[in-house]
Amino acid sequence: MIIAQTIVDEIIKQIESAIGQDVTGRGIGIFDINNRVVSLDISNSGEREYLGLTDTRGFYFYIRANGNPNESRITGRTKTGSCGLESRSRIPMKMVIMKSCSDSRALLDAFRKSLYSVNFSRFKPVYQINDIKIQPASFNVVPWQIYKDETGLDPKTFSSSIQIVSIDFNLEYFYNYADECPDFDIC
Repeated sequence: MIIAQTIVDEIIKQIESAIGQDVTGRGIGIFDINNRVVSLDISNSGEREYLGLTDTRGFYFYIRANGNPNESRITGRTKTGSCGLESRSRIPMKMVIMKSCSDSRALLDAFRKSLYSVNFSRFKPVYQINDIKIQPASFNVVPWQIYKDETGLDPKTFSSSIQIVSIDFNLEYFYNYADECPDFDIC
């Protein structure tokens, strides 16, 4: 997931730049045992940071894992390393956006355009990642439904002027497990 985190960090950086307006993005989030969206990282005190929906963050979005990653070996491609094992990873993701505004459709369209316009041509990660793709899956503009999905709370408790929209997508990339690839530091 270090590779996926590296890619998501780049996605967030480019979306923040494209949207402007003091938007803040975070990710990769996961659901904890209490159905809260939290970070993968654990603090020194053993806590995971809450990344989910809140009305205290202003113009905000997060990207979370939205299912189990899938990895498969790529065959029939030119070997690029001494061991030559190359894998294709596909990770379902969900981006949830919240902003105080009146038009959820405009909010959705601005983020869809920004997400699907992310350019990886100048992205130079440490790892041997190739062919990064963001593949559209679905979207939702119904705030109380997204609220229920993201918090597990009764949608009747959602009484905010904040618009919430979500975009589901698949993050796909190829990775080469060759000997010259940098090792991952184990904590």
